[in-house]
Formats: sequence, C-alpha cells, structure tokens
Amino acid sequence: MDTGADRVAWNESAFREVNERMRALALELDRTAEFVCECASVSCADRLSLPVEEYERARTDGRRFVVLSGHQRPEFEQVVETRDGWVVVEKTGRAGTIACLHDPRAA
Repeated sequence: MDTGADRVAWNESAFREVNERMRALALELDRTAEFVCECASVSCADRLSLPVEEYERARTDGRRFVVLSGHQRPEFEQVVETRDGWVVVEKTGRAGTIACLHDPRAA
C-alpha cells in the first residue's frame, strides 16, 4: 500500500543517499559542504550549506533529515533542531520506520 507516509519517507531517503555521497567528498576536504534539501518534495532541488559535522550530528538517527526551513511536513515529521535557514526533522510513525529501513548507514 502506497500511503503519503510511504512517499514522504521514500523521497527523503533518496535525497539522503545523494547527501551521503556529497558528505564523503566534503569529509575529504574537511569543510562546510553543500547538501541537497532532504525534504519530501520530488520537485525540490534546493541546496543548503552547512558544516559537515552538523550533517553528521543530524545523521546519528536514521529517522532524521536535514531540510530547508519551511520544507518540513508536520503530518509526517517533527522539527528536532532549528538552525539558520534549515532544520533537522525526525520522521514519526510509519514514515520513521521506512526511513530507518532505508538508512544507508544502517548495518
């Protein structure tokens, strides 16, 4: 069954995989990196700049994503951190379960 929660989690997981590759490159350079907004909108191509260590901190939980302020979806996630121009959201319910299942860092 394809629910709204499924779509949101799948979309954001895809963007997170792109950011994992960008993160690896930025780690080599030890600096701030440009990341793709990990929001649920398939048409969003917005980017945000943040220190790699901030992205690392957000990624300690497979349910968490980095999105631009205003791109969060309160029906599927809650804001757990607010920064200048971006937020860390945590998926709830089914969306959280799917996000964890598709976390590229999960072993």
